[in-house]
Amino acid sequence: MEPPHPRDAGFAALNADDCTTALAEFDRAVAQDRADPLAAYGRGVARHRLGEHEAALDDLDRAVRLGAGDDARRYRVHAHRALS
Repeated sequence: MEPPHPRDAGFAALNADDCTTALAEFDRAVAQDRADPLAAYGRGVARHRLGEHEAALDDLDRAVRLGAGDDARRYRVHAHRALS
């Protein structure tokens, strides 16, 4: 059996509220494919939950540009509010 893609492992860690592991997995996923909107989105969510709001905003902006959709837009708003 093949190990899960780092993006999938990242979302599994987010669902388990293990944001540190999620961030590490999303870092790996982004390193593998910088054009993956879901990896950027997941990393932004993990960073936001860890209080890294500026970095989260950068990732979420990128996720929106790459086409991640409404979830990325919503989290972008949360990250932006946290910076205010």
